Amino acid sequence: MLIIPAIELREGISTRALAEWDDDEPVFPLDPQSVAQTWYNMGARYIHVGDLDGAFSGHCDNLDAIKRILEVDGIEIQVGGGIRTMETIDTLLGLGVKRVVLGTVAITNHQLVADACKQYGDRIVISIDSRDGMVLMEGWKAGVPTTVLEMVKVMEQLGVTHIVYHDSNRAGKLKGPDFSHILPVLEATNMKVIVSGGISSLADIQSIKALPQDNLVGAILGKALYTKDINLQVAISEAAK
Repeated sequence: MLIIPAIELREGISTRALAEWDDDEPVFPLDPQSVAQTWYNMGARYIHVGDLDGAFSGHCDNLDAIKRILEVDGIEIQVGGGIRTMETIDTLLGLGVKRVVLGTVAITNHQLVADACKQYGDRIVISIDSRDGMVLMEGWKAGVPTTVLEMVKVMEQLGVTHIVYHDSNRAGKLKGPDFSHILPVLEATNMKVIVSGGISSLADIQSIKALPQDNLVGAILGKALYTKDINLQVAISEAAK
């Protein structure tokens, strides 16, 4: 299982709030390139980069910061947030981004998803952002009348090979993942699944790794790395056992 540290971008800096989009809580303002270098030095070779501004605006708003992260030798990244057109997909992959993560557009434009998968194959990842088993969009603020399992089935039919299952109820709260929602997603698809949201301890990583489905390929770690609740080197070592 791959351990994937996250860098969330707001106005060109790396930042993690206590809970997603809660501006009343403290953040961790850091230089994104320095964070990427730190994660690389601790053993990470693949990073999730989230453009939080773009998730709301519908545009890739932190392109300069993404370019600087790509300057870190040996790092591969996947980028999500505000990617709503084929032109943006082309631009990011052309810069050297390994994979792009589509969220809102995967709900609103199935044809774009199908076209992108046909052109780029497994370099297209779909983020299924959820709350209580229902799908969210537009920066995890807007709900849609679609269940997570319904969206899983549609994405697989469109040719998607990789998804991120993101639990917005748990993200940034250091309360551990909700396995009652993770397991049905894994059982419902043959797509490769990366889980995200609430992972806050080495025990959480061990529990995720122990899930029986072999299509679980990765876990995204966010706030727990910044608060030092999880040591990245130890997490990578544990996941590799």
